[in-house]
Amino acid sequence: MRRLLFLLPLVLPAQSLADDPPSPPGSLRFDSGLVQVDAVVTGRDGKPRPGLTAGDFDVLQDGKRQKITHFTYVGGQDRPAAKVAIVVDDIDLSLDAYTAIHSALTRFIDLGTASVSLVYTSHGTGALRRFTSDRAVLSRALQDSFWRPASGLNIAFPEMSLLRELDPMLAELGAIPGKKSLVLIAPRASTQVADVRGIADRASRASVAIYGIDANMRPHASREGDTLSLLAAATGGRFHPDCSSIFERLIEAAEESAAYYLIGWTPGPGTFRMDPKRELQYHRVQIRPRDHSLHVRTRDGFFSRTGSAELLPTVTGPDSIREMLDSPFGTGELDVRLTSSFQRQEAAGSYVSSMLEVAAQGLHFSQDTGGCWNARVEVARALRAVNPGMPVNDRVNSQVVDVHTCGAEAERVLAQGLVAAVEDRVPTAGAYQVRLAVRDASPGGASGTAAQFLAIPDLKTSGLALSGIRLWSGSAPPPETADVEWRHASGGDPAVRRFAAGDEVHYSFRVFGDGAGAADVRLRVLRDGKEAAVVQPAALEGVMPLAGLPPGRYVVGAIASSAAGKKSGHAEQWVDFEIR
Repeated sequence: MRRLLFLLPLVLPAQSLADDPPSPPGSLRFDSGLVQVDAVVTGRDGKPRPGLTAGDFDVLQDGKRQKITHFTYVGGQDRPAAKVAIVVDDIDLSLDAYTAIHSALTRFIDLGTASVSLVYTSHGTGALRRFTSDRAVLSRALQDSFWRPASGLNIAFPEMSLLRELDPMLAELGAIPGKKSLVLIAPRASTQVADVRGIADRASRASVAIYGIDANMRPHASREGDTLSLLAAATGGRFHPDCSSIFERLIEAAEESAAYYLIGWTPGPGTFRMDPKRELQYHRVQIRPRDHSLHVRTRDGFFSRTGSAELLPTVTGPDSIREMLDSPFGTGELDVRLTSSFQRQEAAGSYVSSMLEVAAQGLHFSQDTGGCWNARVEVARALRAVNPGMPVNDRVNSQVVDVHTCGAEAERVLAQGLVAAVEDRVPTAGAYQVRLAVRDASPGGASGTAAQFLAIPDLKTSGLALSGIRLWSGSAPPPETADVEWRHASGGDPAVRRFAAGDEVHYSFRVFGDGAGAADVRLRVLRDGKEAAVVQPAALEGVMPLAGLPPGRYVVGAIASSAAGKKSGHAEQWVDFEIR
């Protein structure tokens, strides 16, 4: 992420009343010599108002008027390319909300007017999360998204996960020149003002304005303490209480990331004086237009510490794959896909079964004297806890694997790519983000990342649980393995799940818990939220009823309920697949 290059904003000549060295174009400053913030100015019609001067504004810091010493308008006819990072918290979206979000994102991406990064909290590949204006790449990211009903597990997610993820997001965005808009589309959540101020201060130093969209189809009154509205107000963005006009909100965020005023002043003495015995002071900022027909949005304030964004360190060499694991946006050129599911063995306990698919393009294969093809691939994976109060798990499983393939198998590998299945033990029940990084181990080799949200049930407290669902075509599924063992990526592989019309598609899953033996289990196949097929009661292994279904993207869910045993229970698992 930090190795990508972006266009610097075009900045019109600055009105400067001081001899201080100029700041980098479009940057915000927070130090004893200069505080410089951005401000979006609109008229009564809601449209931006260029052409204003320093004399059109009053600046107050902690209620005291400041003399404007630096004044710049960023934008104009040759304004910089808009940069918009979009984060969709899709763990628990209604079908209507998902449909509205997907439609708006499709329209926005089709415009091709902004450099976009698209991140889903439930899943994603790093190759599709990088900032890009390539509509084909972004459309691929949309195609890889799918709606499925919430699992029903009572896990404290997504609010804490989203807030926890913001810190590394802001650190990466701070390394990109100019102003960026971060659009958070998520269910309503609440937090404390102190928490928001800390995040908002880091966003300001990274030149990021946060826009919040409540993933709700119906508008409702904003409550004091709503996380998204507080973050938006504190960073100069906007909050919208429903997702009925997401397309317009995305256009707004893009425009405002490329057209704004930079207004600076010399802060008073002691503004950045730090007392180790006291908490950092928070300084309030107000920018008021003298023309009352104008409206100004800017930063709420800043803490009394100097410096810009706290950038993540750039790591090279053997440790760089660990850096990629923890990148919220992902990195690299390899197209990597991940399917992780909950599994359990009575002797060993719960574990995560991960199936990965890697496109052959980007991997370096060399041919030996015998005509066979060889490659070396490094794979690293980690389980990052997202539940509040769960212990931090920094463990990384990493190994280098030699790929050796000959004859017809080599032709399939070079054409279709590679897949593998691996297992990782789970330290405790809860919500996790499974992270994967893959790197060609040859010098200068390409890399790629993927991530997926996964809930691991606590069988001591839940009455019922289901393993993940495996789908495959052919006589038998490939075996699960604890170590990375590569094979070619056929469409009917459980890691790929791209079936031809007429294929006989098999499924399997397991039921755990007190009521497992008496559980009522059914199978549902959905397309765009509508039921396409159902099996009730469903065996734990069988053939999917797909005859006559048209090509398209589908999800299949196993739903189990039981009133037997010590506890009644309900459990669901869902997985996507495609018919071509």
